Amino acid sequence: MVDALTKLAITYGTDKFGYHDYTPNYYKLLKHLKNRPIKLLEIGVGGYQDADRGGESLEVWRDFFPKAQIVGIDIQKKEMDLGERVSILQGSQVDAEFLETLVRDHGPFDVIIDDGSHRNEHVVTSFQLLYPTLAEGGIYVVEDVQTAFFPRFGGSLEMTAPNSVGYFADMVRKFDSDRADVPADITTISRFHNMIAMHKGQAGQATDLKAMFKPLKDAPVRLLEISPEGVSLAGWRDYFAEGQITGIATGEQADDLGPRVQVVKASKPSLKDIKKLRSDFGPFDIVIDNTGHKGDSVKMFEALWPGLNDTGYYVLTGADAAVADFAHDRFVEVDHREMQVFFPEVEVNPVARQIYEMTRSKGLITLYKAPNDYPSNFRFEFDNPQAVHALDEMEKVLNRSGKERGFLLFADIMTRGGDDKRAAKMLKKLAALGASSRSYFNMAVRQAKIDKDWDGAMVLLRMAVKTYPDDYRIRSQLGSVFSKEKEWEKAEKEFVRGIELAPKDPLLRIQLANALSRLDRPDEAVLAASSACELVPAHVGHRVQLGRLQSNAGQFEAAVETLNQAVALDGEMANAHRQLSRALAELGRNSEALEVADKALALVPENPEYKRWQERLRAA
Repeated sequence: MVDALTKLAITYGTDKFGYHDYTPNYYKLLKHLKNRPIKLLEIGVGGYQDADRGGESLEVWRDFFPKAQIVGIDIQKKEMDLGERVSILQGSQVDAEFLETLVRDHGPFDVIIDDGSHRNEHVVTSFQLLYPTLAEGGIYVVEDVQTAFFPRFGGSLEMTAPNSVGYFADMVRKFDSDRADVPADITTISRFHNMIAMHKGQAGQATDLKAMFKPLKDAPVRLLEISPEGVSLAGWRDYFAEGQITGIATGEQADDLGPRVQVVKASKPSLKDIKKLRSDFGPFDIVIDNTGHKGDSVKMFEALWPGLNDTGYYVLTGADAAVADFAHDRFVEVDHREMQVFFPEVEVNPVARQIYEMTRSKGLITLYKAPNDYPSNFRFEFDNPQAVHALDEMEKVLNRSGKERGFLLFADIMTRGGDDKRAAKMLKKLAALGASSRSYFNMAVRQAKIDKDWDGAMVLLRMAVKTYPDDYRIRSQLGSVFSKEKEWEKAEKEFVRGIELAPKDPLLRIQLANALSRLDRPDEAVLAASSACELVPAHVGHRVQLGRLQSNAGQFEAAVETLNQAVALDGEMANAHRQLSRALAELGRNSEALEVADKALALVPENPEYKRWQERLRAA
């Protein structure tokens, strides 16, 4: 069963649920504000450069907070009416003058959400500019912080400035000691998968542990406290009326506290003592290490964490240098999935897969234990158990209360996951709704192509072009259908128009190059493909296409150079070797051509065309 915020996210089709698992965490962070007249700012409206796309999450916030004023900002111009309580402004998240005006006219904000560029330097700059303006009691959330590990967003494993996760992890390390780089009014830092939240209060404000454990108050919890005097045990016994309380008193033996309290005396508990206690009295729902950290807390954590139930809490009070370093590293590794996308060799502490939430507050580090293995959206695994559960829940909600963009997002996920049946089901619902958005047309045409329904694709595309004559993606789709029908002149016309609309789109140039080649204009085809490679120099597929077209145009020396570059970029692409072999053969370099053909066939040994080519070269 999903929470109210997640239902809205599914209904409106924001990727804060599905490709991500954010809204359950947002619900936990924000539900206490639901019926208050708050002001919420979200950086990033979505939809990229299209003025009429995006805004899904703004609709979610609008409906979840019925008394709130919602403001969205985006670097692109957005033209959409989401109701009188929602304002959308154009501006940069790192433009200090724009942000000052924004806060003056629409703030101060109670909630600020950074879902903007995700570039590390932008995330840090926006926080430094906007956090001081946040209302007291407010929450500042940065999402998609996985880009801290992605080089193309300025990320790395080194966590050096301006790395966003490194920036906030440094705050976690210094929280109880050197606060010079930590705003004094940050009372708590919360960490989830791909998310970090800063809570603003009064400087020095302490966290109430009992308030944190309130959902468990009437449950038969098992709590373990390691305490110098056992002074808190009676309090926990009284708070958890059904609980079993175990204490390790490292000082004087505590008084008899009744049948629900077990006290073990140990002036300095060994790991053997800890493991025996875990065996005798565990597993625990709450573990509190209240010893003040005299050098053994990390070892005790390693011994006790396996004895903590899922959905359990592990609390460390205070922090010496060793614990501060431990907290810093675990804070970073919450995004272990994302770290390993670009750095598969990185070593991550195995407990990272079980730290669902981590909070840092005055004198406290709290780890919430639950599965933390949701797949990265940059390498989404559709068979991941957590993802499977989320997608099943999405389908249930959509079948009851779906709207167009919710159906679209689910159909997109299913298409990418290869589940054409579920995708087609959603597209039928969209057709019945009379959907006419850009996204619908693009997705419906893609499905028609999968179904090899070329007539249906053409009908959809003619409707789409009439509705959106200036959408380059629709022109690209229409041109591809004309190409399929071998109507090359019509295809050329659509690709040329698409390039006029989107001069920096490389795919359109490759599509145009292929059409020109079919029209027996090889030199023009080479020029079009060359321009695509200039736009994306590291795109191997486009470079292979250029090499093939250069061979078609009789430019064999140039083709060899281009295809060698492609092989250097990706030696596992069989077609790069195949096209290189062809160009070498045309130059009379048969022994080299055969050697390269062997490599191509080794990569795809069952390819009959590659086998015939190899045999032809051997015969020559």
